[in-house]
Amino acid sequence: MIDTLDVNFRSKDKTRLRESVYTLIHEFGHLLTLNNTQIRPTSKSQQVEGAPYLTVEGEAYKYSYLNKFVSLFWKGKLLDRWDYIKERHCFIEDSELCIEKLFGLYTENYSDFVTDYAAESPEEDIVESWTYFVLKDKVKKPRTIAQKKINFFYQYPELVAYRASIRNNIKKYIQ
Repeated sequence: MIDTLDVNFRSKDKTRLRESVYTLIHEFGHLLTLNNTQIRPTSKSQQVEGAPYLTVEGEAYKYSYLNKFVSLFWKGKLLDRWDYIKERHCFIEDSELCIEKLFGLYTENYSDFVTDYAAESPEEDIVESWTYFVLKDKVKKPRTIAQKKINFFYQYPELVAYRASIRNNIKKYIQ
């Protein structure tokens, strides 16, 4: 959910404007990856190896952006570790311990994520990577997983078109 305090395009503060643009692009990423063309309702509650990715919102379609992203970048130990942290530390009252453990996941795998917040979940990881894809230039020779995540979106012409449109429309806010 976007707080109106997070987005202010009337500000004269360039840092504030950049943060507002970043927030809107990030939230638009959630709309792109969690809408009904990407996720379907399900009664499933357990992630099964090789099955489409499960979110709180539902089950990702096999060819959805999120399922492809998770299949490429969250397979194996990383997803298992994240599931363990979420189950053991995040579905209880101690949110500070959850944040600490997720930050530990980030620091142990820092070259896999564009930001520390991306380690919060695959859903946040894809939208943080999406935001970098929109705001940054293409990584010519990606070496890290984080750089490969940024370039992931170039395989989808419709996302490249969104990127171009967004970049064209934000010019007046960030320079």
